[in-house]
Amino acid sequence: VIKGKIPDEFWNIKCGFRLFTVCFVENADINKVPPSMWTPKLRTIELDCMANGQPAYLCTDLSNISKAIDAETITLHGKNFSGQLPDDIGKMKRLKKLEINALDLKTCTPIEIGPCPASIVECESLEYLYLAAITNTIPDEIIYLPNIKCCEYINKELGYFCLIDR
Repeated sequence: VIKGKIPDEFWNIKCGFRLFTVCFVENADINKVPPSMWTPKLRTIELDCMANGQPAYLCTDLSNISKAIDAETITLHGKNFSGQLPDDIGKMKRLKKLEINALDLKTCTPIEIGPCPASIVECESLEYLYLAAITNTIPDEIIYLPNIKCCEYINKELGYFCLIDR
């Protein structure tokens, strides 16, 4: 768990660890998460940047997520997401939890993160999926994933949906 100013050198860590988990919590001073963070070594990433109980201004490029091919948990809360979920997100076979939530602090409404890729149904280990706010719907085939326990999403035009809550 890292608090305070994150040094630039942090993102260039060269280590022999098999598992690499990063968790940013309240008071973490991060303006931009670089693409180099999404590495195959990454297993868990929790960017829950809060400032005074509100999502902080955090810029994360979503299009790089699938580079962390063996990630099991990705939780992103904050603001200023860029890019879209990659079409090849389905190659993340170990992904158990994907939660992306960005909030506009002025209007308290979710910020669009683009469409949910159809390949999400190829994430065989997926148990929990929460996406706010996507520009399409989650593929219906998600209910056939063997481990899925919860699937929720928000579409600004269509509203909130909970497809699965087991």
